[in-house]
Amino acid sequence: MGPTVLDAHTGAFIARLMDAEKEQLVPRELLERTKRLITLPSWTEVTHGRSTNWDISYGSVGLLKDI
Repeated sequence: MGPTVLDAHTGAFIARLMDAEKEQLVPRELLERTKRLITLPSWTEVTHGRSTNWDISYGSVGLLKDI
């Protein structure tokens, strides 16, 4: 069985915790899995290398283009 919708949401949530420097809240196995996830080309394609935390340097959310 492959990844599920829950895997996608969990991965993004844990990536957010990592960006917020709250890795200590995540079990080791899930943290390791997420660290592998964020190295995948598909993650970069979706995030364009951006953090999961919004930063004003990204510009207005309304200006983001659908890619």
